[in-house]
Amino acid sequence: MIVQAAIAALLVGSVPDPSPMHQIINSAHDAGETGRFENGHTLYYHYIVQYWQEYPAGSSRGENPSASAPGQFNEKPSVYVHGKVPPKEADLIARKLEVAHKILMELPSLKDIRGASLLSSINIRRTLSGHIEAELKLFARPISLGSPRTIKINGRYYTPGEGTSLDVEFNMPLFEYPRNLGFLSGKYNGNLLAYEDVFVVNSSRWPLQYHDHVDDITYFSNDPDFFDRTIPPSKLQLLVGKIRGGPPDMDLRMNNQGLSETEYISRLYAALYMADWNEIARKMEEVR
Repeated sequence: MIVQAAIAALLVGSVPDPSPMHQIINSAHDAGETGRFENGHTLYYHYIVQYWQEYPAGSSRGENPSASAPGQFNEKPSVYVHGKVPPKEADLIARKLEVAHKILMELPSLKDIRGASLLSSINIRRTLSGHIEAELKLFARPISLGSPRTIKINGRYYTPGEGTSLDVEFNMPLFEYPRNLGFLSGKYNGNLLAYEDVFVVNSSRWPLQYHDHVDDITYFSNDPDFFDRTIPPSKLQLLVGKIRGGPPDMDLRMNNQGLSETEYISRLYAALYMADWNEIARKMEEVR
């Protein structure tokens, strides 16, 4: 059964002070209304989510034609397999992630996308340790109609260059590196957040281990023994949604005038926090 946390398997003594974790997981508080979590942390992108909860697909408040131009996108992501992954397992993982892709592309901020192209791919790989993991990447690049490199196909535009991605990670560690630290922010629109990443646990285990408690914040790192390697690699154990990259001036703009609700990176954040990740995980596990 898919749950937001493996509470039942959280053994007494496995975390020196499990109460902060239990309080967040079991709390009825949801920051979806205000953007503020019980621990005082606020989600910067809350105003972006609020905008897209009210406006339909294709919306744009762009100040120039490029920001309003329809972008290219692919109906199904390209699939790449790296290393020795059993073909049947790779096919099943790909089809599960295609379900996630279809659901995300129907969200108002991504459907009929404007001001950016949105090209998707799935990468399935066997790591050096033998673990099989996968990643769905929805990569958005801003459109520049004045660029000679811009391509128009069937009325939709694509400009090569840097961009930002919404990544859906299948059985990958919650934090990027084993020693990276993070904290549980709380629930937002029914989803459980570790800092700004959304995650769903489909296991009787817990993917994080206690690291430290400083200034009323409990920090966690990845549990290296979380993944059960005795079950098929196509069985979803952990699903993580996150945003990678951003424009060079993003931090400066966030601290000053803010991000426009309809620019390409904002559309990705809106999708990340508006999606029902527990439902996505359930739909993925229905694939046979």
